[in-house]
Amino acid sequence: MMLVIASVFAGIVLVLGGIIAAVVLDSTLINAAIAQDKTGLKVVSTYPWQRGAKTNSKLAETVKMANNQLVNELIVQSNDFQNPFRNIKICVYEAVKADNAPSVVSLLKKSLTALGYPAEGYLAGDVSADDVKAIPVEQSFLSNLKWTDLPPSSAGENNRSFVVAGLPPLNKLPFPAWLMHGADIVIVVANASRQWKDIDKQLLAMVESTHGKKPLMVLNEVDPDHIKDYFGSIPFKSFIGRNRKKYR
Repeated sequence: MMLVIASVFAGIVLVLGGIIAAVVLDSTLINAAIAQDKTGLKVVSTYPWQRGAKTNSKLAETVKMANNQLVNELIVQSNDFQNPFRNIKICVYEAVKADNAPSVVSLLKKSLTALGYPAEGYLAGDVSADDVKAIPVEQSFLSNLKWTDLPPSSAGENNRSFVVAGLPPLNKLPFPAWLMHGADIVIVVANASRQWKDIDKQLLAMVESTHGKKPLMVLNEVDPDHIKDYFGSIPFKSFIGRNRKKYR
């Protein structure tokens, strides 16, 4: 009888050990807290899972809040620059291309423009959005691409402007060293359901070395159950609405 109990107990221990090992070894990003822990990057916004999801007011509001959270962070960070009243250069690259996900570049351009900041958006490859311009993906062009090749919108006398350049996964492109080096802010967009692999770490090391500091992270296609507590209860307008004139 004791042998039976011991064998059952040993089986339970093995199962629990396997579960714990799987959790510890799992490199899936899942949510903001886990993504920050696994990548070492600051997650500044999380977008909800949208593929196959019914469009409704709650989903639309969550997407809006995610985009506002990102814009808020960019405005706050640019306020800390030595000269924030200039053209702010933002490079966005994707760790994973999420099907049917809204373009972060397009959303950023729309939101910044809506707040009164002149903004221009560029995307590498085929562009489906009407409000962004295409960047050729030829190797010789991307390798030598500089911010002077991406004209900004003209800024007002006492206002900053933004140029947002979006790139697909860097392992599929020649590394745009000049673009990374000259960027004021670099953002990596990653899918929450994917694993953070060695290739991601290698590319991140290249970006950090070239850019000179850690990029920010945007987590895409997050399960709504993992996103509901991320924003808290303070509406976006409580920050931007009160400080819009101050930061222009």
